[in-house]
Amino acid sequence: MLTLRNAPIKRKMILIGMLTSCVALLFTCGAFVVYEQRSSRNDLVKENLDAATLVGYNNTAALTFNDKDSAIASLRALKNDAAITAAAIYDKEGKLFAVYQDKGATAAVKLPSVEHNTHRFDEAGLSLFSDIVLDGETIGTVYIRHDLSETRATQRHYVTIAAWVMLVALLFQLGIQQRMSELGTLAAVGVGRRRISRLLAREGVIVAAVGATIGIVAGGLYAWLVIFGLTTWWVAAISTPFLRLHVGWPSLVIGWLVGVVVSWLVGGLNFQIEHHLFPKISHIHYPQISKIIKQACMEYGIQYIEYPRVRYAVASHVAFLRQMGRV
Repeated sequence: MLTLRNAPIKRKMILIGMLTSCVALLFTCGAFVVYEQRSSRNDLVKENLDAATLVGYNNTAALTFNDKDSAIASLRALKNDAAITAAAIYDKEGKLFAVYQDKGATAAVKLPSVEHNTHRFDEAGLSLFSDIVLDGETIGTVYIRHDLSETRATQRHYVTIAAWVMLVALLFQLGIQQRMSELGTLAAVGVGRRRISRLLAREGVIVAAVGATIGIVAGGLYAWLVIFGLTTWWVAAISTPFLRLHVGWPSLVIGWLVGVVVSWLVGGLNFQIEHHLFPKISHIHYPQISKIIKQACMEYGIQYIEYPRVRYAVASHVAFLRQMGRV
């Protein structure tokens, strides 16, 4: 069995590139998931705190005049948010004054002892307490219990998307490294520069066209899924089920053409010196800048290394890999 130590340099370089890309993507996707989780939790706390503040404001009179029926009716308004499984109002002595529990909950929620202006997350959901203040005096506390099932489902979707992004990026990296050796072989057997350029341009257009087509279809399906969700699962968030998806052929054609052009015209990749010296300048100016840099190098006796033809660059890269494999 061929061990990694005795593997060809080509395989080692591919493996190193794949591992490097994998680690970078893992850190990037991990940071994205962690940020999204913290951001969603902060938004969830703010949303429920606003709801608790509104409930408290609407029940100052009920607490003052001991009107429990009015307080219960006020809590029932929270049923519009399906994620709120329970809510309660405590009086200033910490005793239960009014209670609301979602009838669709799988199990009755055990109401906790009163706390003041705090919140905490556990495995099942969010528990939030907000004091009711009237004329500078605390006259009660609102408690809201928010289920995290929907939030966790969204997070699982993000993880799935991140996994797909990693898979596509790794396949793209593998394809690039394999293509480099193929181009070297084509140049070594005498295939001309123009023919290689036409081959790459043709393949680039085909890949860009396929990618733009997939993007248009995936974008349309995603838009349809969002509209479907807003009119069924999350209809309470917009208070109307009368949303319709409108897709126009002109916008699809324009989006497809723009996707193809942007994917194909990367530009500037054959001016690496100019790119690293002036990374913030548009690549369309690199051909003119390269002439100035060449002239300056000649004046100061600095060697300006360039490969005007693709086969020269590929041959140099293959020679470098061969030299490194002998070290």
